[in-house]
Formats: sequence, C-alpha cells, structure tokens
Amino acid sequence: MDGKEAIINRILSEGETKAKAIILEAKSLASKQKAEAENWASNYIEVQTKLANDEASENVKRRLTVADLDVRKEILKAKQEVVSEVFDKIYFSFCSIDKQEYLCVVEKLLVKNADEGDRIVLSSDGVLNENDVKALKIFTEKNLSIDTTRGNFIGGLMLIGKVSDKDLTFKAIVDSKKDDFIGSIAQRLFKD
Repeated sequence: MDGKEAIINRILSEGETKAKAIILEAKSLASKQKAEAENWASNYIEVQTKLANDEASENVKRRLTVADLDVRKEILKAKQEVVSEVFDKIYFSFCSIDKQEYLCVVEKLLVKNADEGDRIVLSSDGVLNENDVKALKIFTEKNLSIDTTRGNFIGGLMLIGKVSDKDLTFKAIVDSKKDDFIGSIAQRLFKD
C-alpha cells in the first residue's frame, strides 16, 4: 500500500500545485481586469466631467450673450424714449410760441406751400383766428380761403387743395425733421 499511498500523495500534491497555480493565475487575471476596469472608469469620469464642464461653460456663455443683448435692448429703448421726449418738448415749445411768432410761422408755411385756391384749416388751439390769416398778403395773392371748421390738431395748419392736401401741423413738421436730427441729438445726449 505504500506505493498506492505514494501515488495518491503524489497525485494530491500535483493537484494542489495545479490548484494553487490556477488560483494564482485567476487572482492575477482578476487583479489585472480590476485595474483595467478602474482605469476605464477613471477615464470615463474624466471625459464625462470635461464634457459636462464644457457644456456648462457653453450654457453660461450663451446666457451671458442673451443677457448682454437684453441689456443693450433695454438701453436702446430707454435712449429712444429720451430722444422721443426731446422731440415732444420741441413740439410743445413750438406750440407755445406767442401769437406774433405763430403768425409769422404760418405765413412762411403758406408762402412756401400754398397753391392757388387752397383752403386753410386752422388748428383747434385757437391762437389764430380767421381775420389774422385773412390779413396776410399771401392770403389774397393765392386766392386762399379758410375752412369754417377747425382741424382736430394743435399747432400749425392744413391746406386742402384741388391737387393735394398738405399737413403743415407743428406735429407733422417736427416728425418730418426727426430723421434729419435724431442722430445728432442722440449723439449729443449719449456721448459714450
């Protein structure tokens, strides 16, 4: 039996050696695969973090751009309101000139714009009456007439003609000059 036991012991010993080698190899492989998995996870986290940071940075840039545009839009709106107020003040100061100046302005408007036989519509402000306008030299020269109904406007006059009507109200005159002066007024008001 000694021979048998020796064979069994040798087989068991070889089996233990093989088992130890297999376990060692398995542990080595497991360790290597664990290291690879940890390395992949670390790289994945790094890449995803960079992508998230880049996307967050882009979102911040976009929002800052939109905010900047909104601020510029609000500033432009405020500037337009101020310029509009300037033209309103010009209009109101034009409407508040004294009667003699008012009559001179009306006379210049008639000389420059009236056609033969036009009908004059006076403003509802009542600064000038029919007699004031009839006394003007241009009134008889151009054979003008005065409408008995006053216009629904303040300041200036309107001409109703056979060929065309002309809006010579102070509001229309100021509005017609806006494009000519809006740039220089804005430049003087908002020296940036």
